[in-house]
Amino acid sequence: MAHLAVTIDEEMLNVLMEEKGVSGMSAIKALQATNNESVEAAMAWLSEHANDADLDKLTGNMLAGGSGATASTTPSGPPPTDNPPHVKESLNQEWLKELLDMGFANIPAEKALYLTQNASLEAAVNWLSDHQADMDFDTPIIEQQQPQPSRPKLSPEEAQKKAYELQKRLREEREKREKQEAIDKERARIEGSKALQEAQRKLDEQQRKRDLDEIKREKDEHEKEKKRQKELLKREWEERFGRPYPEGEEVDEKQKEDEVSKKSKKDQIIYWVNRLKKNYKDTNPAGLKTCLQTIRLYVDNAAKNPTDKKYHRIKKENNAFKTRVAVFFEAIELLKVVGFVDDGGEFYAIDGIPDGFHCGQAIKFIDLIMPSL
Repeated sequence: MAHLAVTIDEEMLNVLMEEKGVSGMSAIKALQATNNESVEAAMAWLSEHANDADLDKLTGNMLAGGSGATASTTPSGPPPTDNPPHVKESLNQEWLKELLDMGFANIPAEKALYLTQNASLEAAVNWLSDHQADMDFDTPIIEQQQPQPSRPKLSPEEAQKKAYELQKRLREEREKREKQEAIDKERARIEGSKALQEAQRKLDEQQRKRDLDEIKREKDEHEKEKKRQKELLKREWEERFGRPYPEGEEVDEKQKEDEVSKKSKKDQIIYWVNRLKKNYKDTNPAGLKTCLQTIRLYVDNAAKNPTDKKYHRIKKENNAFKTRVAVFFEAIELLKVVGFVDDGGEFYAIDGIPDGFHCGQAIKFIDLIMPSL
């Protein structure tokens, strides 16, 4: 089997193919042409021969008739007093400095790094620990002590196969890396989405708490107003009849409202409109006027659009409704008589077709009292 004329440095071959993106046969030719001088020399050769038609092809001058062995000679003369230059040049200088700082002598420190092939600082320290009792521990390296490991020659077929295997491994590693990156990206997206959802949940919870506090505040104000109206009623009664209000004969407001609910819807509309006027004409005339105008708009829209459901509902959390109407409990009762009943959820809604007659009655009586406000 024919072999390549020059042994291929597999480490340089991997760098050219993996990091530089050079094709298998082109990398092999570049390393042979530069006699494995360096990756930079191989890249320079490839740049000079980029236009060669046979750059990616096996050529005859790449092959040798056989393989030979290089004989090693023993250096003559006095024993060396320092490690050879090629040993010093191959060392990791940063690790060498750290070994010297630890107190090791220069020659054994260099030997430790050289003989462990600069694997790591820990490997060099372990070598020094294991060999400190050796007779030649402080003796410089000679050529025969650590010959460079011979590299097997590759046939063209073996070199091509190795190149294909390396390309396959690189492709698989890239696909694995891209898959992991996609997984990490999706995980980060999910975590980010969860964080946003949690932040939104907290904001919604804070808003709900504020809404509940506002409802409680309005309810408390309503109770205070109701109590004030009751006291006003007592004073008016005492001024009219000239004697103390008969507490024992006080008519319970709830009972009175229950009695009103038994009357016709027309009478109930009259009652609640007059109740609004009586309770708020003097204490909150502007708010009363705005309330009645808003109720009139709700009722009029429902009556004029009997089949359009969007006019048959009033959202409880609507800001205009909350500030103009809901603060007057009599207004809610008036809307209920017309047909806007609590659906147990978010709305006061009319079930079915609005009652045109009762809507008209509500508008009529509102219009009657508006000029007097």
